[in-house]
Amino acid sequence: MFLVEFRPMTSFFPRRSRRARLAGMVLLLAAAALLDAAAARAQAATSAVERARTLLNQGKAREALPVLQGAVLSAPDDLDLGCDLARALAWSGRYADADGEYARVLAKNPKHREALLGLLRLRGYQGRPQDALALARQGLQDYPQDPEFLQEAARLQALIRRADCEKPRRFTARTGYYHEDYNFIGPGNGTELSLEDRQFHGWNVLGGATYQHRYGLDDTDFGVEADHKLGGHGAWAGFAAGGATSGTILPSARGALRGGLALGAGFSAEGAATYQHYDAADVYGLAPTLTWEGLGLAASVGYSTTQSAFTSGGASGWLGAYTTRLAWERWCRFKPWISYTHANEAFQPGLSLPPGDFRSDSYGGGFSLRVTPAVELSPYYTYESRPTLAQRVRYVGAGMSYSWGEMK
Repeated sequence: MFLVEFRPMTSFFPRRSRRARLAGMVLLLAAAALLDAAAARAQAATSAVERARTLLNQGKAREALPVLQGAVLSAPDDLDLGCDLARALAWSGRYADADGEYARVLAKNPKHREALLGLLRLRGYQGRPQDALALARQGLQDYPQDPEFLQEAARLQALIRRADCEKPRRFTARTGYYHEDYNFIGPGNGTELSLEDRQFHGWNVLGGATYQHRYGLDDTDFGVEADHKLGGHGAWAGFAAGGATSGTILPSARGALRGGLALGAGFSAEGAATYQHYDAADVYGLAPTLTWEGLGLAASVGYSTTQSAFTSGGASGWLGAYTTRLAWERWCRFKPWISYTHANEAFQPGLSLPPGDFRSDSYGGGFSLRVTPAVELSPYYTYESRPTLAQRVRYVGAGMSYSWGEMK
């Protein structure tokens, strides 16, 4: 018989092999730990990116920007992430950096939808609507009938049409004519001519002449107006000066100091202090006005008060008047308006009236019609009632302007 002795398998391996196995197990455990740590870091990075995108969608671009910048450095081939970074840069006011990031994405994929949309919107922020429209058309070639590209193209086309229609020109020449019809005296009429330069050594300057025939009398006025923008907040200040040849129905000397200021939320205020000298009186006045613009409307309320000091021995008197005006500004080519003025008058130049107040109510309406981007027509009609004196006045007039020259 043979006797066989069995030993554990491990006893056949030398002591070095057991150590190697233990080392291998340690290495496997370390590798697993490293993989778990890497997965945790990746999950943390993903969570950070998602939080950054949430912040971006909430309009908090500056808070999201550092995380997105780090994420793009770690994953430069993630083009969607590049678009998020470009959007955060644009919303933070860093247009040049956003432009570069969009260009990087489109260099890798010229048909990347979000990059095309983002870049065309960036062109809008930069005041380049023509370039934005070209990108919208490119997007429609790559993605026909895409609703966002269609919407952007329609919006940009309307914006370009409006900008061309309302593009400020440096020079504007105006002419106008009106006819007055009274129930107590023969009709009157008037004409005016003016030329405006909006960049005359930093000033907006207008010079003009006016002729009036009223109450059987004639007078011609020559004058100049100039305004200048101030530091900020939409502030401006200016003056007006002029005078007529006879000083009967128009003042032989006149002047005004005026200014304005933007108040925010669509509101602005302006005012003027005025002086007029007639043959029969000196008139001093103040005229503040408050204007609101929004929802396509421009509404203003103004009040003027003047003190008339009669030079012929008559009693001094006050003129107090308030005016309201409402205009529809949303349409580019056609802008209608209506107005109402109530006044308690003390001095009516050209009329032989005893000193004292009399009331008047004026109702007006008209519109401006832009025939071409350079030519505008502005007809109007006003009816004035003076019940104290049983007088009625109707005014029918029209003006035409022609604008040219580029603003620098």
